[in-house]
Amino acid sequence: MLRAAVKDYKKIRHREELDKSCKRATPKMWSSYITSSIVIKISRDGYPVYLKEQLEKTCYTERRQPHKPRFYDASKGKIGRHKIENRLDVMDNIGWNTTGPNSDDAIRTMLKKSLNFNFD
Repeated sequence: MLRAAVKDYKKIRHREELDKSCKRATPKMWSSYITSSIVIKISRDGYPVYLKEQLEKTCYTERRQPHKPRFYDASKGKIGRHKIENRLDVMDNIGWNTTGPNSDDAIRTMLKKSLNFNFD
């Protein structure tokens, strides 16, 4: 479908070039975006309670930046990396705080800017 959009019927262009010209997010970018979005919404709403408690176990703040929560990886192996609270290393690079965006649209635009979704 991407090839038809850029009229590459003979399959000359590489996949990365097609992704960039069609402004398609890579799987890694998409997983970072969706995980960050879910975590921000859980911390904002406080629901589901079980996930909020699991996120609070791995959350910490620094004295210099008290309103910017950070998460550490508490996994002890490869299997533990699948839990949502252990996949939040990308959240350290995002400039979000607990008093940040309230609407879903504001969260979406903030994440797209911080995760470099602006394809130049």
